[in-house]
Amino acid sequence: MASSSPPRRILIVRLSHLGDVCHALPLYHALRRTYPDAELGWAIQPAFADLVRPLPDMGPVFLFDRRGGLAAWIRLRRELHRWQPDWTMDAQGNWKSAWVTRLSGANRRLGFHKRDWQEPLASWVLTEQAVQARGKHCIQRVHQLVQHIAPGCNASPHHLPLTTQVRAEGAASLNKRLPDRGRPRRLIHPGRQGDPRSLPLDNLEQMIRTLTQAGEDVLLISGPAETSSGEKLAQRLAAVDGVQHWINKRGLQHYAAFFAAARDEGLRLAVGDSGPAHLAAAVNLGVDLWVGPTDACATGPWPLVSSPDTIHTAHRSPSGNISDLRGEQLARTLLKSVLCP
Repeated sequence: MASSSPPRRILIVRLSHLGDVCHALPLYHALRRTYPDAELGWAIQPAFADLVRPLPDMGPVFLFDRRGGLAAWIRLRRELHRWQPDWTMDAQGNWKSAWVTRLSGANRRLGFHKRDWQEPLASWVLTEQAVQARGKHCIQRVHQLVQHIAPGCNASPHHLPLTTQVRAEGAASLNKRLPDRGRPRRLIHPGRQGDPRSLPLDNLEQMIRTLTQAGEDVLLISGPAETSSGEKLAQRLAAVDGVQHWINKRGLQHYAAFFAAARDEGLRLAVGDSGPAHLAAAVNLGVDLWVGPTDACATGPWPLVSSPDTIHTAHRSPSGNISDLRGEQLARTLLKSVLCP
């Protein structure tokens, strides 16, 4: 039941993953605008806390260690009860987030419409539900939460704010990692081998060789989960001019600032349907997505590739098998792309 007095403390529950945390940003912006005097908190897994902790006027960030067992649940409950949120908003929609929402102790508990939950039975914890989303994308579900708290709001921004200092660090990293040699430059994230959304190494290698033969400079960025892929590609491409490698890249804020600097320089990111694609989209870097078993209109970067105002492209495997996207063909398609940030 809605209260007549404005909330003093509001908790966002979006525990994971990288892309979905980015998708919850419109909710944060809407709350900050609608309730400027309220304190905002966020419950999240430690791996993604670096992304939300520096948000302007962000209050406490509550860490939930999903591998911590019962002790992690007890610790989280104690911290949330000490803070005493008035209103908790579940922007995830599964049993794990539902229990965090319930344990928050808030009298008001808002979430997606039951039909928009990954695990609908868990929606019993809610006292309020948003209207059912009109599309399949997570941001479309989040937009219904925004409409619930701010009726008539046509849009809430989907962007990740970055400080001037962090932006400067990102620009310095770009100039160091992929200096401008007067040739077109491109970022590539190889993905984790074994993931059905990732191109096989042979396809990636052929794509990169074709791009460099066409005169491009390429930076391969591999995070902790993709270290093995990055190291193998570094070995295979050691003699290829124009290929740089950044292996085991860490730090989500710095990662976002690097992408923002790339956007300012007119670069694009070629990547599979994974977290870095959504992080890039959150700073308005154009994404060229290779797509196999997933649906770019359900899980791809925002704005959707089907939207008339998108800056992103999707290159689909007709068979749904990502390995059928041949590296040379994909490179030639990327080279013909006329979209730019």
